[in-house]
Amino acid sequence: MTNNPQGDFTPPESPSATPANNSGKTALFIALGVGCGCLVLPIVVGILAAIALPSFLNQASRARETEAMTNLGAMNRGQQAYYLEYGEFAPSLEALDLGIISEGSYTYEVVPQSDPTVVVYMTATPTEAEIAAMSSAVFMLDDSEFNPITIICRGNTFATMPPALPSLDAANGVAYCSEGSATP
Repeated sequence: MTNNPQGDFTPPESPSATPANNSGKTALFIALGVGCGCLVLPIVVGILAAIALPSFLNQASRARETEAMTNLGAMNRGQQAYYLEYGEFAPSLEALDLGIISEGSYTYEVVPQSDPTVVVYMTATPTEAEIAAMSSAVFMLDDSEFNPITIICRGNTFATMPPALPSLDAANGVAYCSEGSATP
Protein backbone atom coordinates (compact mmCIF):
# COMPACT_ATOMS: atom_id res chain seq x y z
CA MET A 1 0.00 0.00 0.00
CA THR A 2 1.14 3.39 -0.78
CA ASN A 3 -0.04 6.72 0.33
CA ASN A 4 0.38 9.64 -1.89
CA PRO A 5 0.67 13.18 -0.60
CA GLN A 6 -3.05 13.84 -0.94
CA GLY A 7 -3.80 10.92 1.31
CA ASP A 8 -5.47 8.78 -1.30
CA PHE A 9 -4.98 5.11 -1.04
CA THR A 10 -3.60 3.41 -4.16
CA PRO A 11 -3.46 -0.37 -4.14
CA PRO A 12 -0.15 -1.81 -5.24
CA GLU A 13 0.07 -3.12 -8.78
CA SER A 14 0.28 -6.83 -8.88
CA PRO A 15 2.96 -7.86 -11.36
CA SER A 16 1.49 -11.37 -11.70
CA ALA A 17 -2.11 -10.31 -12.47
CA THR A 18 -1.55 -9.45 -16.12
CA PRO A 19 0.63 -12.47 -17.08
CA ALA A 20 -1.84 -14.88 -15.46
CA ASN A 21 -4.60 -13.64 -17.76
CA ASN A 22 -2.27 -13.79 -20.78
CA SER A 23 -1.00 -17.27 -19.95
CA GLY A 24 -4.58 -18.55 -19.71
CA LYS A 25 -5.40 -17.03 -23.11
CA THR A 26 -2.15 -18.34 -24.53
CA ALA A 27 -2.88 -21.85 -23.29
CA LEU A 28 -6.38 -21.65 -24.78
CA PHE A 29 -5.00 -20.53 -28.15
CA ILE A 30 -2.38 -23.30 -28.09
CA ALA A 31 -5.03 -25.90 -27.28
CA LEU A 32 -7.30 -24.60 -30.03
CA GLY A 33 -4.41 -24.50 -32.50
CA VAL A 34 -3.34 -28.03 -31.71
CA GLY A 35 -6.92 -29.26 -31.82
CA CYS A 36 -7.68 -27.55 -35.11
CA GLY A 37 -4.33 -28.66 -36.49
CA CYS A 38 -5.14 -32.24 -35.62
CA LEU A 39 -8.38 -31.89 -37.56
CA VAL A 40 -7.17 -29.76 -40.45
CA LEU A 41 -3.88 -31.55 -41.16
CA PRO A 42 -5.46 -34.91 -42.11
CA ILE A 43 -8.01 -33.10 -44.28
CA VAL A 44 -5.28 -31.17 -46.12
CA VAL A 45 -3.19 -34.33 -46.54
CA GLY A 46 -6.27 -36.18 -47.83
CA ILE A 47 -7.04 -33.47 -50.37
CA LEU A 48 -3.43 -33.41 -51.60
CA ALA A 49 -3.41 -37.21 -51.89
CA ALA A 50 -6.69 -37.16 -53.82
CA ILE A 51 -5.16 -34.71 -56.28
CA ALA A 52 -1.71 -36.33 -56.60
CA LEU A 53 -2.59 -40.05 -56.53
CA PRO A 54 -4.44 -40.22 -59.89
CA SER A 55 -1.60 -38.34 -61.56
CA PHE A 56 0.95 -40.72 -60.05
CA LEU A 57 -1.04 -43.79 -61.09
CA ASN A 58 -1.46 -42.38 -64.60
CA GLN A 59 2.31 -41.91 -64.90
CA ALA A 60 2.90 -45.49 -63.73
CA SER A 61 0.45 -46.77 -66.37
CA ARG A 62 2.15 -44.72 -69.06
CA ALA A 63 5.53 -46.12 -68.05
CA ARG A 64 4.23 -49.68 -68.42
CA GLU A 65 2.69 -48.84 -71.80
CA THR A 66 5.95 -47.26 -72.94
CA GLU A 67 7.76 -50.46 -71.98
CA ALA A 68 5.29 -52.46 -74.12
CA MET A 69 5.79 -50.12 -77.09
CA THR A 70 9.55 -50.45 -76.74
CA ASN A 71 9.31 -54.25 -76.62
CA LEU A 72 6.98 -54.36 -79.64
CA GLY A 73 9.39 -52.11 -81.54
CA ALA A 74 12.26 -54.48 -80.67
CA MET A 75 10.11 -57.42 -81.80
CA ASN A 76 9.39 -55.64 -85.11
CA ARG A 77 13.11 -55.06 -85.70
CA GLY A 78 13.89 -58.64 -84.62
CA GLN A 79 11.36 -59.96 -87.13
CA GLN A 80 12.99 -57.92 -89.89
CA ALA A 81 16.43 -59.31 -89.01
CA TYR A 82 15.01 -62.84 -88.84
CA TYR A 83 13.39 -62.34 -92.26
CA LEU A 84 16.69 -61.20 -93.79
CA GLU A 85 18.42 -64.31 -92.46
CA TYR A 86 15.75 -66.98 -93.06
CA GLY A 87 13.44 -65.53 -95.75
CA GLU A 88 10.40 -65.68 -93.47
CA PHE A 89 9.18 -64.28 -90.16
CA ALA A 90 9.92 -65.99 -86.83
CA PRO A 91 7.06 -68.18 -85.58
CA SER A 92 7.60 -67.37 -81.88
CA LEU A 93 9.07 -64.91 -79.44
CA GLU A 94 11.69 -67.48 -78.42
CA ALA A 95 12.90 -67.79 -82.04
CA LEU A 96 13.66 -64.05 -82.05
CA ASP A 97 15.94 -64.48 -79.00
CA LEU A 98 15.49 -60.88 -77.85
CA GLY A 99 15.33 -61.56 -74.11
CA ILE A 100 11.78 -60.21 -73.88
CA ILE A 101 9.94 -62.08 -71.16
CA SER A 102 6.17 -62.34 -70.93
CA GLU A 103 5.80 -61.51 -67.28
CA GLY A 104 4.86 -58.43 -65.34
CA SER A 105 2.42 -55.98 -66.88
CA TYR A 106 2.22 -57.56 -70.35
CA THR A 107 2.22 -60.95 -72.05
CA TYR A 108 3.93 -60.86 -75.46
CA GLU A 109 3.09 -63.19 -78.32
CA VAL A 110 3.95 -63.70 -81.97
CA VAL A 111 0.79 -64.56 -83.92
CA PRO A 112 1.88 -66.95 -86.71
CA GLN A 113 0.22 -66.61 -90.11
CA SER A 114 -0.44 -69.16 -92.83
CA ASP A 115 2.20 -67.52 -95.05
CA PRO A 116 5.17 -66.44 -92.88
CA THR A 117 6.77 -64.61 -95.81
CA VAL A 118 4.07 -61.94 -96.08
CA VAL A 119 3.10 -60.71 -92.61
CA VAL A 120 3.64 -61.34 -88.92
CA TYR A 121 1.61 -59.95 -86.04
CA MET A 122 2.72 -59.46 -82.45
CA THR A 123 0.61 -58.61 -79.42
CA ALA A 124 1.18 -57.15 -75.98
CA THR A 125 -1.73 -58.23 -73.80
CA PRO A 126 -1.98 -56.47 -70.41
CA THR A 127 -2.18 -58.55 -67.26
CA GLU A 128 -4.00 -55.74 -65.44
CA ALA A 129 -7.03 -53.72 -66.49
CA GLU A 130 -5.53 -50.23 -66.02
CA ILE A 131 -3.29 -50.29 -69.10
CA ALA A 132 -3.98 -50.46 -72.83
CA ALA A 133 -3.44 -53.49 -75.02
CA MET A 134 -1.19 -53.19 -78.07
CA SER A 135 -0.49 -54.97 -81.30
CA SER A 136 2.08 -54.59 -84.05
CA ALA A 137 2.79 -55.97 -87.50
CA VAL A 138 5.54 -56.28 -90.06
CA PHE A 139 4.30 -56.48 -93.65
CA MET A 140 6.40 -57.40 -96.69
CA LEU A 141 5.34 -55.94 -100.01
CA ASP A 142 5.46 -58.05 -103.16
CA ASP A 143 8.54 -56.48 -104.66
CA SER A 144 12.10 -57.52 -105.19
CA GLU A 145 13.50 -55.19 -102.51
CA PHE A 146 13.54 -55.73 -98.78
CA ASN A 147 10.92 -53.12 -97.98
CA PRO A 148 9.13 -53.95 -94.73
CA ILE A 149 6.26 -51.83 -93.43
CA THR A 150 5.86 -51.80 -89.65
CA ILE A 151 3.24 -50.42 -87.31
CA ILE A 152 2.41 -50.43 -83.60
CA CYS A 153 -1.18 -49.88 -82.46
CA ARG A 154 -2.45 -49.00 -78.99
CA GLY A 155 -5.99 -49.94 -77.96
CA ASN A 156 -8.25 -46.97 -77.22
CA THR A 157 -9.69 -48.63 -74.10
CA PHE A 158 -8.22 -50.51 -71.19
CA ALA A 159 -8.71 -54.24 -71.65
CA THR A 160 -6.92 -57.46 -70.85
CA MET A 161 -7.10 -58.61 -74.47
CA PRO A 162 -5.17 -57.27 -77.47
CA PRO A 163 -6.76 -54.79 -79.85
CA ALA A 164 -7.63 -55.81 -83.39
CA LEU A 165 -4.61 -56.54 -85.54
CA PRO A 166 -3.31 -53.87 -87.93
CA SER A 167 -4.06 -53.98 -91.65
CA LEU A 168 -2.21 -53.06 -94.81
CA ASP A 169 -3.35 -51.03 -97.77
CA ALA A 170 -1.05 -52.85 -100.22
CA ALA A 171 -1.93 -50.61 -103.16
CA ASN A 172 -0.60 -47.56 -101.32
CA GLY A 173 1.95 -49.35 -99.14
CA VAL A 174 0.44 -48.00 -95.92
CA ALA A 175 -0.26 -49.89 -92.70
CA TYR A 176 -3.06 -48.70 -90.44
CA CYS A 177 -4.57 -49.58 -87.09
CA SER A 178 -7.96 -51.26 -87.02
CA GLU A 179 -11.03 -49.72 -85.41
CA GLY A 180 -10.66 -49.40 -81.65
CA SER A 181 -6.95 -48.69 -81.80
CA ALA A 182 -4.57 -46.00 -82.99
CA THR A 183 -0.85 -45.37 -83.39
CA PRO A 184 0.64 -44.14 -80.12
